[in-house]
Amino acid sequence: MNVEQTQLMGDGKRRSLHFAAGSEQMGKKA
Repeated sequence: MNVEQTQLMGDGKRRSLHFAAGSEQMGKKA
C-alpha cells in the first residue's frame, strides 16, 4: 500500500469517529 492510500484510510477513520461522536451529542440534545 502506498502512502496516499494509508493517509486516505486514516482520514476516513478519523471522519467516521468524528461523525459518531457528533451524532451521539445530537442524540443527547434531542
